[in-house]
Formats: sequence, C-alpha cells, structure tokens
Amino acid sequence: MTKKKLTFQQLMTAAVILAVFIISFVYASQRNFRKGIFVGDQFFYVKSQTLLEAGNKDQISLKSSDSGIDFTITQGGTTQSAHLQSDGEQVNITYENGPVINGEWTGKRIVDSGGGMPLESSVDKIRTDDGNVSQSKASYSDLSNALYLISQNKLTLRNSILNMLLGIVFYFVGATEFLFPETYHFFLRGWRYKHQELSEEGTFMEKVGGVVVMLLGMVTFTGIFS
Repeated sequence: MTKKKLTFQQLMTAAVILAVFIISFVYASQRNFRKGIFVGDQFFYVKSQTLLEAGNKDQISLKSSDSGIDFTITQGGTTQSAHLQSDGEQVNITYENGPVINGEWTGKRIVDSGGGMPLESSVDKIRTDDGNVSQSKASYSDLSNALYLISQNKLTLRNSILNMLLGIVFYFVGATEFLFPETYHFFLRGWRYKHQELSEEGTFMEKVGGVVVMLLGMVTFTGIFS
C-alpha cells in the first residue's frame, strides 16, 4: 500500500490551520498564563507587586502598613479604599464608604464571624423596611474574598492548564478530521467495510465536523468566553 502524498491544496490548508493555531495560542498565552485574581466575573492581572489591572482602567493597588494592607479599588469609574487586617484565618476589612467585614476564611470564602453566614447573604443583600431583601449594587463578598487572596499572595491563572491542553488536543483532532476525512472516518473501524471510500456528502460532513471540533478546541484553550 503506497502512501498518498499531500496535495498542494492540502499543504496550504494545513499551513492556514497551523497559522490560526499559532495566533490563537499567542493570544491564549497572553490572556491565560499571567496570574491574577477574579473579582466576580472580572479578572485583574498582576502588573507589579503593588498593582493589579483589568480592562477599562479598573485596578486594585495595595500598600503594606504596620497595621495591615491598604487597598485602593477602582471599578466602573468608582474608587474606594479598604484596610485589611488578618490574623491567620480571621479577617477584618474596613471599607471607607462601605461595610466593615469581620469574618473567617474557610478556604474558599469569608464567612461572617457573627452568624457563620457567607458574605453573599450577610453583606451583599440588603433588608428593606418592608421586610423584602434586595441585592446591593456593590458585591462586597466577591471583592472581600479577592482582597484576602491578594493579601495571602494566593493568585491564580485565568484559565486552567488542563482546559488549555484539552483544547489543543481537540483542535488538532479537528484539524486531522478536516484534512484527512477518509483516514479519520475509517480509523479503527475500517475492518467493517469492504471498500473504504466516503461519498462526497460524507467527506463534506466529516470536514464540517472537523471545523466544529477545531472551534470547540479553540474556545476551550483560549478561554475566550470564561
């Protein structure tokens, strides 16, 4: 059995697929390999030891003092300051124009020392005079959890390494399906057929499947929607 040589069209298509991957990987590296912290759905990248930045000029700056850490937080055009003190898992955060947080770090979030409730319930939600509960515009739970993690230097990547590796595998599986639809289709199941040949419609559907898998892989390893 002689090996089929790649046609010029296949080589050009493979070059385009590889170029798209390289561009996507460079973008994914800049987006996902830099450490930072999530504040809700917003990710702040580490710019220096005392500054984290997100888009739209949002930033968190910090300065150590004898009594703790002073933070200046700019989000959505609003700037506020906060002072954090921690003793082990005990956390105290005083916002200049907001609440005072007295809580305990559980490993995932701060809970209110008074009633043991997560800050989502004890700080973010406001009980009105008529007894109804409404959501505060400021999510102090997300911000307080993030400030504590910053103070402990417990930063993270925007996307997990496992997701990126999985996405890369998906991308090249899809590329293989697109470039070699017959080889991909009959791989490990060619013994079922006397004549291993796809129809034009079958080849087209395999290529469509390859494009879908490549797009799925690209979304996964870039983390563009996360």
